[in-house]
Amino acid sequence: MTEDPVPEDEWKDASDPVENPATPPRKRLYANLLEFVETELGPMYQRPIDDDGRNLTWCPKWWRHREAMLRLDVLWRAFEHLRHDGKTGLSEWLRDHVDHHMPILLDTNGPLHGCSPERGHVEGRVTGLVTDPPPEGLFD
Repeated sequence: MTEDPVPEDEWKDASDPVENPATPPRKRLYANLLEFVETELGPMYQRPIDDDGRNLTWCPKWWRHREAMLRLDVLWRAFEHLRHDGKTGLSEWLRDHVDHHMPILLDTNGPLHGCSPERGHVEGRVTGLVTDPPPEGLFD
């Protein structure tokens, strides 16, 4: 096993508020999630989307799906953080975040199930998980 040729302190990002709390927060590239999806993720992530939903699906009203909103928000926040790492940040973003969340989002049984770019948003095709009330005192 070889030793890392770069000293550990050189890997630390001096502008990272976690490493250096006195540093002012970084400016976001995208002002909000909508701008990120429309300007960065949508044009970048090109895949054939089936209108019949047999392989991949997408909803033009993705913001009406709670799970999709959460996953896309996580992708945006991770992008804003990792883009500052000029070494491997975007590679980590693709590998750890995009490659994880996008297959789930676009899956025909995923949170956008039933919708399509051609037909648009379909209301009420998928519901959340049903739960029964727990025994009294279980979470006290």
